[in-house]
Amino acid sequence: MPSLEDNIARVAAYYAARAPEYHETTGYDLERVDARFARVKAFYQTAFKGHNVLEIACGTGYWTRIVAGTADSVLATDIHPELVDATRQRSISLPNVQCQVADAYRLDTVAGTFSGAFAQFWWSHIPRDRRKAFLDTLHARLEPGALVSFTDDFQNESASTRRRVDEYGDIYEERLLRDGSRFETIKNLPSESEFAALLEGVAENIVFTEWPVESGSARLWTVSYRLLKADRTAAPQPIIYSTLSTDGIRRLAIREYDFDDSTECIFFCRGVCDTYQLATPDSKFALRVYRKNWRTREAIQWEMATLKHLAGKGVPVALPAARRDGELITDVLAPEGLRHAVLFHWAKGRAPRYTDAAQALQYGRLVAKMHLESNDVPADPSRPRMDLDYLLRRPLATIRTRLKEMPAVASALTALEERTLTYFERAQPHLKDWGLTHGDIWANNARIDGDHLVLFDFDFAGSGWRLFDLATYRWHARTLKVEQQAWPPFIEGYLQVRPEAAESLRFLWLFMILRHLWTVAHFIRRGPETGAAFLPDEELDDMVPFCEKLEAEHAAMN
Repeated sequence: MPSLEDNIARVAAYYAARAPEYHETTGYDLERVDARFARVKAFYQTAFKGHNVLEIACGTGYWTRIVAGTADSVLATDIHPELVDATRQRSISLPNVQCQVADAYRLDTVAGTFSGAFAQFWWSHIPRDRRKAFLDTLHARLEPGALVSFTDDFQNESASTRRRVDEYGDIYEERLLRDGSRFETIKNLPSESEFAALLEGVAENIVFTEWPVESGSARLWTVSYRLLKADRTAAPQPIIYSTLSTDGIRRLAIREYDFDDSTECIFFCRGVCDTYQLATPDSKFALRVYRKNWRTREAIQWEMATLKHLAGKGVPVALPAARRDGELITDVLAPEGLRHAVLFHWAKGRAPRYTDAAQALQYGRLVAKMHLESNDVPADPSRPRMDLDYLLRRPLATIRTRLKEMPAVASALTALEERTLTYFERAQPHLKDWGLTHGDIWANNARIDGDHLVLFDFDFAGSGWRLFDLATYRWHARTLKVEQQAWPPFIEGYLQVRPEAAESLRFLWLFMILRHLWTVAHFIRRGPETGAAFLPDEELDDMVPFCEKLEAEHAAMN
């Protein structure tokens, strides 16, 4: 029976024989192969920025160059001298890369410690019974809190691939080289649960990702994690949201954008997204950091394109600022996983006051101009479609999760739902004004400086009934008890630009009900991050009466 060491030697022998043709047969120089790895490359360049990195099984240096593009340093290692030489030649123009022959299972010749480590297409070649020992050896060369990542593909599903399982449970695949020689090499499948078991008590922020690939390509996976600090002995709890330090954001801004050491950073506000103010002696910017999984990259790209479109039509909006490489979106590796960030030019001034008639009038004109100039903005499937499902049905389902011990409120809400659906059925044939909707029109999403008013925060923007934007402004003024001062001048200004909207205003009260219910549901959905007390039961007690008062006011006017 072959020993584990014999099986490890088989893998080494295969790669030693494959070395002369390795780079060519991997297809790393082909555009389609390069494109297949695009997402993984972007992830690695983001993850290892500023790190001193140890690379295991570097092969011919394709991934060495990728990581070295943003890392402070990379030590590329491989057990095969010919592959190390190939990596050295391909990295000759990179002063932050060093290359060394080293056995991944020993690493006794590797000096120093590292803040990051990675291995590409290596994990599947490790015998199952040697995985823990390999990780222990690797982790011994890393600093507390170091970032580690492995990427590999899933099993080749080709029917022609010869495969067997040995007595240790290791899977072997037959590989054929150009000269006709045949080798068996270990090719074990990964699983998220296996990683969790192997890393229990030694790592945190364990993220297992399956990457989308083109049809016909082998699926890729990546696992990334951080070693626990020296004083951590228990397995950490999962993280759903973290507050990134201002020092870390400042360093990110200097690295990715046109900032220097004179830049100051403060944590400006916490909302659905986190906003940091970056200030230089000459200007200010807002870095918006989206929550993990809050918006897709495509949804953010649509938002940026919409802002550019509106600005081109003369609508004053806060525009994004590009990175050094010309891109607008920055990936931020947070403890809970990948988050996106966008830098915006700072909107000067203060929020327009609801009680200032001139400012409310000007705000109404601005919202109308945004609606007027956005008729040719296309809807996008990545953004909210603010239909009745979005504004009523889904919010009600969310609200009911909080009403299990509030039967009277639940019953009143059901009756309100039935009436609202009846009202809406009557109103819908008359609701023709559909298009770009900001989704969150209230005073704090604009700034006025002298006579210059700027609109920003299109995070909730999508396609919908524009009446929802008007209802949002009036609803918010009502909650602040300034409706009588704010609404008349606001709608006067709006109708000066879009007089055709007057016909739909008879249904404004109905959209104020929708806005109120949507907001209650939104606060409940944020509960895992803010705590359930963010929306106390007293607010739920007042929810239906607030809407019933709008119904009564409408009835009294008709």
